Amino acid sequence: MEAKELVGRWAIREKGVVVNPSGLIDYSYTHGDSPIFIIKVTDSHIIFQDEIFGDKKFILEKRWLDNNWVDSKKNEEAYKKLAYTAISKERRMEVRELVGRWTIRTDSCLGDWSYTDSPIFIIKVTKRGIVYRDDLFKDKRRLGKEWLDNNWTDYEKLVHTEEPVRPENIVKLLLSKLAALLKRIKLLIRNLWPWLKKKMIIISKKMVPQQL
Repeated sequence: MEAKELVGRWAIREKGVVVNPSGLIDYSYTHGDSPIFIIKVTDSHIIFQDEIFGDKKFILEKRWLDNNWVDSKKNEEAYKKLAYTAISKERRMEVRELVGRWTIRTDSCLGDWSYTDSPIFIIKVTKRGIVYRDDLFKDKRRLGKEWLDNNWTDYEKLVHTEEPVRPENIVKLLLSKLAALLKRIKLLIRNLWPWLKKKMIIISKKMVPQQL
């Protein structure tokens, strides 16, 4: 079966996936005792959960979007509250549009599949490349100008799944939107502060009478 046919169900693979130009095969999820619960499928990614990590969401990139999946026949009652999505079109974006956001790639870069199944936080984009950080390495890292294409998408929108709108969820939704807004404002202020500080110094010097 295709992955999109198993959205909202537990699934395992019938065979591995080639993940290396030399032909290396990844046999993950082929064992019956390690199924994954598919919660969303797009044209470039599979978003899933498993029992070990609870609500944490994981991603498989497009090489896993084949017809080598089968229903594991496992009971999914605990996941009924989730709203499932099958085949939604991801919005391809230029990396410049994603500064200050978590992002993930929708396709490889010159055959390199890095950053297609794990997000990075874009700090700055220049003509020479990308400055970023990720969850594993907290320090700043760089990607060359070959990565400056439009095969990026917003990670938070990718993994987002809507819960049914219940009265108890409305406050939770509003608080989450407020937290996201405050986070964006904080980042904006932090990025603008050096410029504002410089302007304030210039203005203050003009306001103080010059001594003869």
